[in-house]
Amino acid sequence: MASYREAPKVKKKPRGLPILGLMLALALAAVAYGVSFPLVGFIEERYPDVRNQFDDLRDDFARRPWYQDSQDIHGNNIVEIIVAVVLWFVMMGLAMFAVSAALVGTDADREALKALPPSPADKKAMVKQMKKDLKDAKRRAREMNRHKK
Repeated sequence: MASYREAPKVKKKPRGLPILGLMLALALAAVAYGVSFPLVGFIEERYPDVRNQFDDLRDDFARRPWYQDSQDIHGNNIVEIIVAVVLWFVMMGLAMFAVSAALVGTDADREALKALPPSPADKKAMVKQMKKDLKDAKRRAREMNRHKK
């Protein structure tokens, strides 16, 4: 009579992870855009030189025809948009770091590498693996003898 051992279950990858990543990116973009207006206002209040540079940037963009054509969309808020993009990159970087730290160790390729035998160059690991294999073979032989009786 043969004994059957249950195969190890393969871990499934979460399917919704890319969708959650996209939703996180969109949410962070909305937060960055919302935070950029008070942040630019605070910087302009605090530093008059920066306010003058921001005003120069707004005037420079306001003179460009392609920018004037889409003024109803952006409302001459180029500084706020630039600050929002920079904030979004910073927040996305932090979020990607946090997510990768949370998902560390879930790579399926790593599991396959763990199942491989040790390198023949590593003599100590080879001896250890041989002893383990011998012990498993003896255990299987004992089980087979028990089932025969």
